[in-house]
Amino acid sequence: MTHIPRALLLLGAGVCSMAASAVSTTTLVEDGGARCVILLAPDAAPCAKVAAAEFRLYLRRISGVDVPVRAPAASAGREGVTAVLIGASERTRTLGIDSQGIPSEGFVLHVGPDLVAVVGNDGPAYGVNYRFSTDSAGTLYGVYRLLEMLGVRWFYPGEGGDVVPRTPTVRIPHGTTQNHPAFPYRHTGYAEFEWGRRVGAGGDRDVWSTRHTCSLDLHRDHHEGQPTWFLPNADGHPGYQADLAHPEVIKAVAGMAARRFETRPIGQRYYLVIPLDGRAFPDDGARSRWVMSGAVGVAERLRTSHPSGRIVYCAYNDYRVPPPDLSRLPPNVVVLIALSRGELLEPERRAAAYELIKAWQDRRPEAIYFCRYGGGRLRMMPAFIPHVIAADVKRLNTMSEEGACPIRGEMNFVGVKAGSPFSWWEHLNEYVTAKLLWDPRRDVDALLRDICLRLFGPASEPMEAFLKLCENAYLDPTQRDLFAVETIDQLEILLKQAHLAVKETPFEARLDAVHDGFASLARIRSKLRRDDAASTEVVDAGLAFEDLIQGLQL
Repeated sequence: MTHIPRALLLLGAGVCSMAASAVSTTTLVEDGGARCVILLAPDAAPCAKVAAAEFRLYLRRISGVDVPVRAPAASAGREGVTAVLIGASERTRTLGIDSQGIPSEGFVLHVGPDLVAVVGNDGPAYGVNYRFSTDSAGTLYGVYRLLEMLGVRWFYPGEGGDVVPRTPTVRIPHGTTQNHPAFPYRHTGYAEFEWGRRVGAGGDRDVWSTRHTCSLDLHRDHHEGQPTWFLPNADGHPGYQADLAHPEVIKAVAGMAARRFETRPIGQRYYLVIPLDGRAFPDDGARSRWVMSGAVGVAERLRTSHPSGRIVYCAYNDYRVPPPDLSRLPPNVVVLIALSRGELLEPERRAAAYELIKAWQDRRPEAIYFCRYGGGRLRMMPAFIPHVIAADVKRLNTMSEEGACPIRGEMNFVGVKAGSPFSWWEHLNEYVTAKLLWDPRRDVDALLRDICLRLFGPASEPMEAFLKLCENAYLDPTQRDLFAVETIDQLEILLKQAHLAVKETPFEARLDAVHDGFASLARIRSKLRRDDAASTEVVDAGLAFEDLIQGLQL
């Protein structure tokens, strides 16, 4: 644990308590004039330099003031000028705030008289794309927490998705907090990495780092010379899929994994032993045993020679259930379970999903991770499920603390680009997910209230009702594939109420984005009403949906 002098800790127990009580404040900007200077060491970690630039950018957006950036000195600055120390330096160490001992991606944030210090666990490299840059970036996350204390939010990427208050005077309450994420793997989407960092996504590892390259590389390098290593296609000729249980294949894969472990940083020393999708498998009904034999064989070969590397078994498709004769995994194996949260919507499937997780915990891999899939059918029904996400993350956190092996987080396999008609609910799902993966104790209802108040302003009340109705409708099995006409009517009424509340205000554009995503539901309703006028026959929702997507120009 990082040592912080008792005098600093007594100034405040945490950000939430500081904001709620009438404590002293430190001024950053006053009446449009800078009252602070950003101090950044010349040899600061790369992520600290990004953090300083982000803080300067958003302080300018809040106040219109450009604050200077200088190198810190060991002595105090001028009286009445707040020193904003970003990243570890000799100056922060003299204050007793050091990066040593801070957990990965964690930070210390201290605000005192004429002083703000943000110091995190920072790796030697940084890249905004956390799938390829896995070094800890604690100072950056600390600055984003500081900006959130000033009222900044990033609810979805792109224009209009961030909320930045405007004020000529910026003050921040005194106090000290230490924080780090509960889950170290928080890859909430394939796209929009800068936005992901701002909301707390990221992680110090990439468990899905090699994807399907194991089988692809084997085919590229050995298909011609070693045809017996590959399973036959329907015509009897060797196909693309390598026989993962073949002793020579195991040896070759171990060599490929070893080369990766020897050339990559610790956060990328993961190697998936995984078959190709849609290729031939042994036709013996024991596919998980077949894939597992390859994964365990490779892991055993590397267990002593490459102790920092991890072999990944992806529990997916028809090899998702652990082989019944597998009692315990080698300690250098992790399991990546492909599990959509759509499987948690019904009680029976939810119980089966958690039994699957427990079954893998009982095999005691080094850790368990998840590969998530998102979205409703063709994404036309708003699959807005914040309470499902919250209940799941909290349960996984409990299972991690109480189970036979830890659960370390997840990635979202399907990302949504900013500006798509579906982004208003998919990115809000991702926002909630990122916040809860950082801290599973967060109150999801408070998160939703904060979203509606800051994103929609005077329309917050009808928009809270709109989001609640979307979630309740999607959780109703009879409406999941196709919302009822009455539900769509109610949603439209709430949207109209919201539009009236924000007419000719800056919030109006955000309502327009939601309305654009609602347009497909309005067209579906028109189609349903035309069909209802022609017939009183009860139509199966799934079949009706298929008919609708054929007949609508979406």
